[in-house]
Amino acid sequence: MAGISFSQENDFPKLAGPYLGQEPPDKTPIIFAPGIVSTDSDFELGITISPDGKEILFTRRLEGTKQNRIYYMKYENGYWLKPQLSPFSDGNRESEANFSPDGKTIFFNSRRPLPANITTNNQMNVWFVQKEDGVWKESKVLGPPVSDMKPMFVTQAKDGTIYFTGNIDRGIYKAEYRAGEYAQPERLPDEINGRNWAGHPFIDPDEKFILFDSNIDQEGTKNLYISFGNEQGSWSPSININKYIDFPKHAAIPHITFDGEYLFFSSEGDIYWICAKIIEDLKPKK
Repeated sequence: MAGISFSQENDFPKLAGPYLGQEPPDKTPIIFAPGIVSTDSDFELGITISPDGKEILFTRRLEGTKQNRIYYMKYENGYWLKPQLSPFSDGNRESEANFSPDGKTIFFNSRRPLPANITTNNQMNVWFVQKEDGVWKESKVLGPPVSDMKPMFVTQAKDGTIYFTGNIDRGIYKAEYRAGEYAQPERLPDEINGRNWAGHPFIDPDEKFILFDSNIDQEGTKNLYISFGNEQGSWSPSININKYIDFPKHAAIPHITFDGEYLFFSSEGDIYWICAKIIEDLKPKK
């Protein structure tokens, strides 16, 4: 994958500036980059933006297919390049990428073939790819003990701890990073996992709060929730954000930009964004 570059097609608009040059939202969510990221014909979800703001990844399901793919946009020579398949794509189904806080690692779900030493029978596994000298290198699977939990959707804190959806016993887990490897995953407490089908955790890099989604009905409609951490390592009872903010009925797969400015989420095939100051508004007062 070394040396991969993306050409700017003549019919693609010249997009300059942060966040594709889009008009930023206030405290009412709006669709992000309509016609560019969020399209009428395809189904988009699960966006992540690099800490320097110069790379964007999102999942797209092309019209008439059931095959999710991760698409990639890069800011180069003063403009954003047209969405293309990610530099680590291998033709297999993949989805829901997330940047690490240092921008040097991307975690993502993939159904690509597993190496021989991974024996889990789960078809979807978490893989990661790392950047060296400005180039995204070969993807590797996130092995045991994390892979034993049938994980999906990993986000990472600054100290290397990862948070993810586990599907052996459905819920949100964390695994600390110690001496170059991940410790046995721990299931988060009922303040978070007491919600129905909790998943898609986005951890604040300093672990001050965690965002996730949860089913609110039997049809799988999801709302966004937030729980705040404290210095003792415990979590506040989770708050349903949809009850305080005028979100679409279905809201899932949260992502806070690393500059702390915006909250992104997915709803019915589109990606929305809103000013992240709503987080401070929801924080319990001392």
